[in-house]
Amino acid sequence: MDQRELRRLLNFKMPSKYDKIIHFAMLILILFGTIMLMSVNTKDAATDTYVVVKTVIRQLAFFIAGYAGLLVISKIFTLQRARKYITFFVVGCIALILSCFFFENDYGIQAWIPVNLFGLNFTIQPSEFSKIILIVYIAVYFGSISSRIKYTPSDIFTVPMMVLGIYMVLILLQDDFGTLAILCFSIAMMCLLLNHPILEKFRLSVQTTCIIVIVLACFFSFSPLGLGILETVTHGRGMKIIERVQAAQNPFADSLNVGYQLIQGLIAFFNGGWFGVGLGNSTRKYGYLPTSSTDSILPIVVEETGVLGFMLIAVCYFVIIYRLFSYARKITNLPSKMILVGIGSYFFIHFLLNVGGVTALIPFTGVPLLFISNGGSSFLTAMISLGIAQSIISNYNREIANK
Repeated sequence: MDQRELRRLLNFKMPSKYDKIIHFAMLILILFGTIMLMSVNTKDAATDTYVVVKTVIRQLAFFIAGYAGLLVISKIFTLQRARKYITFFVVGCIALILSCFFFENDYGIQAWIPVNLFGLNFTIQPSEFSKIILIVYIAVYFGSISSRIKYTPSDIFTVPMMVLGIYMVLILLQDDFGTLAILCFSIAMMCLLLNHPILEKFRLSVQTTCIIVIVLACFFSFSPLGLGILETVTHGRGMKIIERVQAAQNPFADSLNVGYQLIQGLIAFFNGGWFGVGLGNSTRKYGYLPTSSTDSILPIVVEETGVLGFMLIAVCYFVIIYRLFSYARKITNLPSKMILVGIGSYFFIHFLLNVGGVTALIPFTGVPLLFISNGGSSFLTAMISLGIAQSIISNYNREIANK
């Protein structure tokens, strides 16, 4: 790296021709999310006088780390570097996920690595980073297959299927079905872009599988008959999934157990109305919603800021997702196109699973609302993914401007 490139890397500016609209929408979400986390955490002020100050410091630390990552990656990311180093990241992330099984949190889940740094306690969730790592891996692997070379199916599919299989088994062992759903959806959307002749049947099978999965998911989630079949097939195993499906179908059937959190969230939505009860005035955050700062922050957002607060979040998400897919449609380079589709799908499915889960429209998965929910790993992953997207967009816009 020469001095000129080093200065460009350290000038704290986004690369030229980046998408300012995506960037602005991201900053609005981060600012709004920080304000809401400060409000939610006031519930602990009686036992911790400095809880709001700690929240600001933690969010500022996440923002500095995430924004620095976004700046650096938006300037250094290239497909050539991705091909060179992606194996290192794939193997490294597998090692981190494996290390989670040596730790256990208060809920008995082995998906986090506890860290104590300079007296600050926080956790790292490696499976969050696996989302963007696998998006880039699938894009550079399948996107680099030449149509002028004759491959056999085993030449193409053996390695990626082994990698995906390892990740999915490890994530299943962590009972992290939300992450599994996000990975499957994002990768499936990317695979719909494959245009190699030998991959035509595979692309069609992905389309068929997506339709079948959607139909079955609706059948098991919304039909009492489907739930009965699910209970019979699992023979009592997977009770966590069954309970969440039951709660989504009718949270009032077990209002003091599995349906409790959903009901409290629905009460918060009702209390909020169009304009909310005012910032800091939520009642549901005081012990009614156990995960009010993470997975279930949206009910508190709506209770305090109303439907208008939700619309602000939804519009920002729509802008980010629409712009990513819009650039993916214009770009002709297949790996770049696949990465943008994968990142756009990643943001879309996160929004869908979180909003659908807390409103009981679909079974609750525990997926965070990116940039709004508390969680350093998901925040950093979202920032890194947009850094990669901005690098691709910047290169594309510079190419168009130079023509």
